[in-house]
Amino acid sequence: MLELNAFLIAYLLLFGLSGLTNFALERLNIAHLRAHGAEVPEGFDLDAATLAKMRDYTVAGSRFGSFERLTADVLVLIILLSGLLPFYDSLIAGHGLIGSGLLFFAGYMLFTGILSLPFELYHDFVLEKRFGFSTITL
Repeated sequence: MLELNAFLIAYLLLFGLSGLTNFALERLNIAHLRAHGAEVPEGFDLDAATLAKMRDYTVAGSRFGSFERLTADVLVLIILLSGLLPFYDSLIAGHGLIGSGLLFFAGYMLFTGILSLPFELYHDFVLEKRFGFSTITL
């Protein structure tokens, strides 16, 4: 575990503020969509049903994106504060500067790819299919 100090406290405060700002902006966007999402902008030839479908898809995607970002933020905090990063560094140490760097980023990409897979599958196979934007199947 990390020792609590002024830099860590400042980082955690800024990290939390950033997450809250993103969440608030998404809520404002959803509120605006709900209030004005049925109004067809000038110059666009859309029927009300198509516009409503687009609005509902945007709201659902924004909600899912909020959940995905919250999950990612929690995982980042776990990795940074739990000691997993120094442990991983000790595993890849000894392969030279370039080798350790390549192993670090390869492990990072593999880890984030595996963790993002369920979110991508849900987005592609559930969310987009629910609104008729995708006909892809397993």
